[in-house]
Amino acid sequence: MKSEFIFEYDKKLNWDRQKRTIGTALQIRMDTATTSLIVTVDELKKGKSYKQLKGYFRLVNLIIPAITKANHDCFFDKNVVDDVIKNTYGYYTQFKGTKSFKSKAKATIEDMMGLIKTAEKIGAFYNVEDCFLTSDEERSLEEFYNK
Repeated sequence: MKSEFIFEYDKKLNWDRQKRTIGTALQIRMDTATTSLIVTVDELKKGKSYKQLKGYFRLVNLIIPAITKANHDCFFDKNVVDDVIKNTYGYYTQFKGTKSFKSKAKATIEDMMGLIKTAEKIGAFYNVEDCFLTSDEERSLEEFYNK
């Protein structure tokens, strides 16, 4: 299982709390490791794709606990919930009965809005609070597609 932590420079005041969280997560991973681990620290280059997907993946992360609670026999992570949203929205290609989920890197504004609305509907189904884009996230999405 991959863990990812993003330290946003404009939210540097929260970095101390995040450092403790990472320390705890790393210690747990090291104590329970059954294979070799790799830890990488690098600068985050906030390209258009990062801004485009930030709000979407916030919704995905809000949905994970609700789906996991409702389906406690199954494992749900960011990638699984992302695929559930893509499948529900129909964001895939199909060849000989096999679905292949499309990358969001080349998604149109209509596709992204469809994926976001689908995530919001799934969140509403599972009674997830605040499962909608904030005005800043909507603005970032609009800026991305209007450039």
